Amino acid sequence: MKLLGNFDVWDGLAELRLPTLVLGGAEDRIVPPENGRRIAGRIPGAERVEIPETGHAFYLEEPEATNAALLDFMDGN
Repeated sequence: MKLLGNFDVWDGLAELRLPTLVLGGAEDRIVPPENGRRIAGRIPGAERVEIPETGHAFYLEEPEATNAALLDFMDGN
């Protein structure tokens, strides 16, 4: 996975050793949910939460669900 030109973070994801939440909209058309699933699957112990019936701005579309997911994650870590 390349970000900002040739900066490739894909291999480094498997080396992360900290609590990680990958959060996104289940119907995001800009960054497909599959990308978040792949990232979460690459990070050991990562948690993946998809906010149902939301797109790229899931945090604006469903702020209560977004906050609940964040608080649940922080409470568990």
